[in-house]
Amino acid sequence: VLGVVLVARLRRYSPRAGISLLLVGLVLLFLASPGWSPQWLAYLVPVVLLSLPHPRGALYSIALTAVAILEWPVLLSRGRFDLLWATVVVRTMVLVLLAVDAWRTARSESSAHCAGGSG
Repeated sequence: VLGVVLVARLRRYSPRAGISLLLVGLVLLFLASPGWSPQWLAYLVPVVLLSLPHPRGALYSIALTAVAILEWPVLLSRGRFDLLWATVVVRTMVLVLLAVDAWRTARSESSAHCAGGSG
């Protein structure tokens, strides 16, 4: 219920704030999930590119894609299961930074839109 109220409140001020809040929710869902699927990048990357400004969104997308490629086909196809912990740590750090960045973007977009006087 709290999430619906936050989305409705922030989206009323700025569409990018609503998309950024959606991104925070997606990242929290993926972090709370017991496993990771590389296919989740198909859900995550478009929302990242829509919610964050161009260079930051592209860098997060490239970083997450690079971790997925490092995991498969580079490590798993060569039987290097001993190094998978590194991909988990890097991916988790990128996702946490992404959630914090998206939250800050949502807050700044909504406050900037409110300060503009058109809300």
